[in-house]
Amino acid sequence: MSVNGTYMSRSGILGFIVFLAASGAAVLWLMAPPEELPPNPVEHFATYPDVDFSKAKDPELAKKGLYLTKLGDCIACHTANAKEPFAGGRAINSPFGTFYSPNITSDKEHGLGKWTFEEFKNSMRHGYRPNGANLFPVFPYLYYTKVTDEDLVAMKAYFDIIPPIPKKNKPHDVPFPFNIRFLVTGWNMLFFYPYDGVFKPDPNKSEVLNRGEYLVEGLAHCGMCHTPINFIGGPKRWLAYTGNTVDGWWAPNITGTNLESVTKDELVRVFMYSEKPGGRGKIRGPMREVNHDSLEYVDQSDLYAMAEYIKSTKDPIPEKKIEMTAQPVGDLALGENVYNARCAACHNVGAGGSPKITDASAWGARIKKGREVLYQNVFNGIGTMPARGLCNSEKDSGCDDNSMRAAVDYILSLQKEDDKDKKERVGMAPEPIKRARAEEIFNKTCSTCHVDGQLGAPRIGDRVQWTKRLKKGFDILTKNVIYGFAGTNAEGACIVERGGCHDCTDAEIIAVIKYILDESVPGKDFKLW
Repeated sequence: MSVNGTYMSRSGILGFIVFLAASGAAVLWLMAPPEELPPNPVEHFATYPDVDFSKAKDPELAKKGLYLTKLGDCIACHTANAKEPFAGGRAINSPFGTFYSPNITSDKEHGLGKWTFEEFKNSMRHGYRPNGANLFPVFPYLYYTKVTDEDLVAMKAYFDIIPPIPKKNKPHDVPFPFNIRFLVTGWNMLFFYPYDGVFKPDPNKSEVLNRGEYLVEGLAHCGMCHTPINFIGGPKRWLAYTGNTVDGWWAPNITGTNLESVTKDELVRVFMYSEKPGGRGKIRGPMREVNHDSLEYVDQSDLYAMAEYIKSTKDPIPEKKIEMTAQPVGDLALGENVYNARCAACHNVGAGGSPKITDASAWGARIKKGREVLYQNVFNGIGTMPARGLCNSEKDSGCDDNSMRAAVDYILSLQKEDDKDKKERVGMAPEPIKRARAEEIFNKTCSTCHVDGQLGAPRIGDRVQWTKRLKKGFDILTKNVIYGFAGTNAEGACIVERGGCHDCTDAEIIAVIKYILDESVPGKDFKLW
């Protein structure tokens, strides 16, 4: 179907001819292939290296391998430094410790330069290292096992000509017993071996649907983020695509059941433009990176096939319809139901830097702007919060204006003002923030991005980047952290308001900034700043 299709005017023609013409146009519109959309002009978080395809034994095969590598988003996990694509070292946080991605350039000592195709296939399909040891399931072999030999051969042809980078692999920081690779065998018996093997098309499904399933369940490995996991990291396959928390962000329910009001065109625009369904704001968090580094390169025919398959999936737990009430405002019972259905996934845990429902300080600061401002922020989205929370359409249950207002009212009804807040507002001087407290806040909140450069954040200790930010002034640097990118639209501003620490006072945030600068720009005294 057409995304932005327009048709010739038929005004002035007799009614009967108009009817025939309109009917014919409708048939052609329904049968037409998707209209080509212009490429996404956004800046990427990672940059693919320049490759000399003439060095490949089969250049066309290697080019296909590049396409498949982009589809699999290999560069996202295997790149810690944009100047060292595929050289590994990116931290992957998990409840079991921190894993570091390996070097997969063609370097013969540290990368894949000496790997045979069989070793590469065993890694991708069965989760084995060349020496026979288990790979940890942080590598998505649970999904790559579906990839055909033909596609694996093409990917290996591309990896063979990726410019080598002699970067050593960083050992994982995983405590005992989770660092014992042999134990993964037991994990595989439960969660992998029953599903191991190449994808087999279903003859009862269309070619497009089979293609979509092959990509979504295989290289695109969508389920790795959007499927909940159990306490030992195994995917709950019976709840596939019903949502999960990833890197502190909520990966929403993308079953066809939940996306009933989202068209395939809108879903493809999510992939290509990081555009929320219906054009209501931008996708944030890890999915934005997936789009920028992977899906925007994918052919639209494949994106539509993926959308076709995603729309075909079902949520095994039917959504409870939120009962509307006649009371127009102040209905806290309705607000609680809406909150649990549309807001709790983020605000219960502070996902994506959102204020927790129990954070009286954060909500107190927001209510000062006026309740109507809060309503509008919910309707339109602000910062990392999408418009109307987890709603896909205003027509979804609990997503109309009245329901959204009720959810805000419910959240605010839970906030209690304490005596300390009252005293501080009448002039009580704040206690000086010690370096140990600043370091504690950094390790708890800021280190997620600033230790390994996640989401393009400057690493602590990177003198060049922090000196560059200081040139604009310490006050501008502080403002860009407190208000975040959404509040300043400034290049280099923090991706989330207040660095994600909504419990922090301004004094604490300034202390953290000074701590980072002390560690990154030696020779200067920031105490008096």
